Amino acid sequence: RNIEVKLENIDAHLDEWRSKSTDGTVYCPDVERAQELHARSIVIDGSMVVLSDAEHPDRAREGGVTAVNHTVFDPSEGPDRAVRTLSEILRWIDTNSDRVLLVRTADDIVQAKRDGREGIILGPQNSDFLGGDLGLLDLFATGGIRIIQLTYQKQNFAGSGCGEPNDSGLSEFGGRLITEMQRLGLVVDLSHCGLRTSREAAEAAAGPVIFSHAHPLALSPHPRAKDDDLIRLVASKGGVMGTTSFTPFAIPTTAPGGTPDIWDFVRHVAYVVDLVGASHAGIGLDIDETNTAQGWAAAQREFPELYGRWTFDDRHLKALITTELTGNVTRALVTAGFSDDEIEAILGKNFLRVFEEIWR
Repeated sequence: RNIEVKLENIDAHLDEWRSKSTDGTVYCPDVERAQELHARSIVIDGSMVVLSDAEHPDRAREGGVTAVNHTVFDPSEGPDRAVRTLSEILRWIDTNSDRVLLVRTADDIVQAKRDGREGIILGPQNSDFLGGDLGLLDLFATGGIRIIQLTYQKQNFAGSGCGEPNDSGLSEFGGRLITEMQRLGLVVDLSHCGLRTSREAAEAAAGPVIFSHAHPLALSPHPRAKDDDLIRLVASKGGVMGTTSFTPFAIPTTAPGGTPDIWDFVRHVAYVVDLVGASHAGIGLDIDETNTAQGWAAAQREFPELYGRWTFDDRHLKALITTELTGNVTRALVTAGFSDDEIEAILGKNFLRVFEEIWR
């Protein structure tokens, strides 16, 4: 662990900061610094489901978001539906090209920041859209896919999702998929993979892999969590772990059974920084703009291990429930004592570094 242990400092002030915060306002002793820092930073949200309407770019601009990793396909989509979905999002991006930009290279993210546009990274949360056919990977890469999550919750051709009771590990197909992704310059995302599958995939990869949206098991025992050894392994490969604001993942160990808040999110970030350094921490808020109460209930029935007891209204930490509130991350990190350089790295520079290396 690092000499400067941030989690201990945060825990020493939690009660004070919580008493000075509300669902709508995050306590920050230097709001001006936080606002200026957020405005100049490249902010990359490692996981989001974009509602492709005319208002989305305005929501992203209000939150100061530079780029998002958009879950372009429903995890269950096969090749036919995925092609149609890809066509739909590309048409939306083209229609709104004055405000959004399809990200194919890391330079596109930098350009989006200069232009005041939002970069849209296409990153499906499952590899099922290939239908087990690696020959389709070139097609989807040409169409703009830049990040692929090997599995969702369950078993697929590549390996085991974290919802499987028995994690069988990375499959032979999964190993070939990683090799092909690296050949094409695509980022391997292990967020929903089981622990064994995650470990074997990270070991098989020749370069960095990421957790676009996850959290440390040591602070919140949840099937989607990653243990210390796995976080260290990903960091050793040069990868990044994006911390999520999804309520079911942020169970506060400081008050078990309570409702987590943004300070639990910051504790997760601090834990990762203490464990592997600020160069390997990011944010992946996992906001789904398309979700509805009906959709939430259906998903809760299908994946009870993922959603737990939480209602639709409690799906995200209140201070981070929409992308417009992304600036609250910076406010909370400033309050928690992170330096400007650390905050800029966590907000986006770390993911950008990985993208620069892999997308080339």
